[in-house]
Amino acid sequence: MAAASPASRDEQIAALAARFVVYLRQGTDVEIDDPGAVSDARGPAVLLAAVERLDLALAQLTDMASVYDSGASPALEPLALPAAALTGEYLRHATGATWLAPDPDDPMPDDTLMIVTSDGIAIDLLGLTRAALLGGEPNLRAVVVRLVTPE
Repeated sequence: MAAASPASRDEQIAALAARFVVYLRQGTDVEIDDPGAVSDARGPAVLLAAVERLDLALAQLTDMASVYDSGASPALEPLALPAAALTGEYLRHATGATWLAPDPDDPMPDDTLMIVTSDGIAIDLLGLTRAALLGGEPNLRAVVVRLVTPE
């Protein structure tokens, strides 16, 4: 029997996003969309509604952390990576964005989670998500609006 091949980085990110959807559905009263439900054929309004619900769920978790933990920032840090993965998966399904792999020749790789939009704009979703979570009122929708709404 052949050994299973390791999942690609994109598959790992998609799996993390899927697990986070389940976590949010179980831990909040917000109905979170699966990334596949947010497709480019359905238009930007569906994407924006999905990210708005993600913001609502993250806000609930932020509120719970501030009530039950005197230092909400450390309690929220573990949510940054899966929230960034989910946001990126929404963008990937809705706009054709792609994950940017870290440079394999970089001796000190950073901990960013980069995505490249179909327009070629690279975005550090992990940094944006950390800022949104630690800022008290998550607003990833504002970032996504800037990416999908023509000026």
